[in-house]
Amino acid sequence: MQHKFNFSWWQILLIIVGGLCLVVMIGLVARHIYWQQYYKKHPPYCYNCYENTSFYSKLSGDIELRYVNDCWSCDKLIFNSHTHRLANRTPVRWIMQGEDSLAVAAIAGRRGYINVFTGEQVLPFMYTRAWVFSDGIAAVTDTADNLLFIAPDGKLAIDKSFSYDSAMRYEGYVFHGGHCIMTVGKRYGLIDRTGAWRLGPNYDCICWRGQYWELKTDDNIVLLDTSLNTIVPKQKAIESRIYDNAGWDDGWNILVEIPNKPSKLYSPSGRLLSDKLYHRVEPLRYDTDEDGNGGKTSACMYYMNLCGQVGLLDNKGRQLTDALYCDIKALDYNVFQATLTEYPNQSYVLIDAHGKQIK
Repeated sequence: MQHKFNFSWWQILLIIVGGLCLVVMIGLVARHIYWQQYYKKHPPYCYNCYENTSFYSKLSGDIELRYVNDCWSCDKLIFNSHTHRLANRTPVRWIMQGEDSLAVAAIAGRRGYINVFTGEQVLPFMYTRAWVFSDGIAAVTDTADNLLFIAPDGKLAIDKSFSYDSAMRYEGYVFHGGHCIMTVGKRYGLIDRTGAWRLGPNYDCICWRGQYWELKTDDNIVLLDTSLNTIVPKQKAIESRIYDNAGWDDGWNILVEIPNKPSKLYSPSGRLLSDKLYHRVEPLRYDTDEDGNGGKTSACMYYMNLCGQVGLLDNKGRQLTDALYCDIKALDYNVFQATLTEYPNQSYVLIDAHGKQIK
């Protein structure tokens, strides 16, 4: 006896939709199982890539950024090494991580934010550029190149926009001690967390040196602490930097490189520790026909500052010349050849044991 099934149109539609859903679910489960097994078999290499190609293995304890089959140029996958499962199914180009729990993740042409402890997407890939969170704020750009500052929930943290400057790509729009570098045209200033100018855009360059701010105008620099108080007054200098293991008790100090002079060393509070910091000091020896021991010691020594420039000292360590030369050689006890220009167009002058040019 044959049974005849009579279905209404909506029952047929429901059966079709249910069948399609079942096929899709089976496909998703099969895909999930396939890729989980695949990444279990190919887990040996992983890295966390900053934008400037510095490589690391982990984002946090169990969360890693992995690449498969030695393909360094391919998109990477965020993987949980404890569960052996993907922590995030979106392949990314690179991840830039700061000290916050949110890190910048990049796909082609867009940036978003992930949680480094879970690998989960927190803010969508909707920004053209993005920087790490600092002081609870992150800088991003939209498709119109407007520079915006957002909170961890994606809402505006500063109710104004600025213009993105490509010169800040590597320095980054990051807050340090409550202040962030901002540019107007080719001039630099500092804003606070409300977007107000704390230092107007009146400087040729501003750099964060890890513990203090360096402000440069023409060939002069001035150094400020995180509260924008002056610690080293304005002076002609090339640059400054943190100088560790300097032999003083302050832990870290500030080295200021002076053109054609020995470098200066300051404490973090701005106290001058030394205005004659040399990179090298060596005696100058000259050859003699009758001496078979590699030459005799001349009346002077040479010193090199940290910029690689060379000057003359007497044998008691008193400075005879500024660091005006590329090199100095002894020709006799009291005569020295000083190189003015580098190879291949080298030129020389002769100076005496008092540092005076011989004409």
